[in-house]
Amino acid sequence: MIIEKIKKIIADGENGNIELKLSFSDEVIISLVAMANFKGGRVIVGVGDNKKISGVKLNSESLVHWANEIKNKTQPFLSVDIEKHIIDKKTIVIFEVSEFPLKPVSFKGRFYVRKNNANHLLTLQEISEMYLRTKNSSWDFYPNKEKSLNDLDTEKIEKVKIMIEKNLAVSLGDNFSFLRKYSGSYAIYGSIQIV
Repeated sequence: MIIEKIKKIIADGENGNIELKLSFSDEVIISLVAMANFKGGRVIVGVGDNKKISGVKLNSESLVHWANEIKNKTQPFLSVDIEKHIIDKKTIVIFEVSEFPLKPVSFKGRFYVRKNNANHLLTLQEISEMYLRTKNSSWDFYPNKEKSLNDLDTEKIEKVKIMIEKNLAVSLGDNFSFLRKYSGSYAIYGSIQIV
């Protein structure tokens, strides 16, 4: 990455996909996990929240050690691009992670997502919704065995049907036929299976 671009990123400060950290710690890994569960991003180590470059001290094994630490503390393990740069005679390290295709990724069994410029710990419901979203699914596709057709709001179904008929100038038939026809071989409406 070009030094001028890095300086601009630092000057712009933290946001949904940029985090500034003075040193490498578990907080860096948590931010990478949160970003992988969002849209990807970068953590720049050696820069404070005040955007001042303080730099970090590295030895010949630091980057390899940090990469292994990230791998060992994440599940599924994150593959992160790591770049070392010298700016104003100070060493910074940029960790870049892409959005992970199958979410969520965890850090030591805890799940985070990036919201604005903060890492948000996910609830159990958010974890399951994120997982289902990445599988192109939803709880709406799973039948609720405790409900029946009698639990459907026929008034709402009728309103939607009338609106579609009006806009498309077609007749959709009765509510049951409408639900069955426009939901594939079987319909799931409000988590009720119509066979």
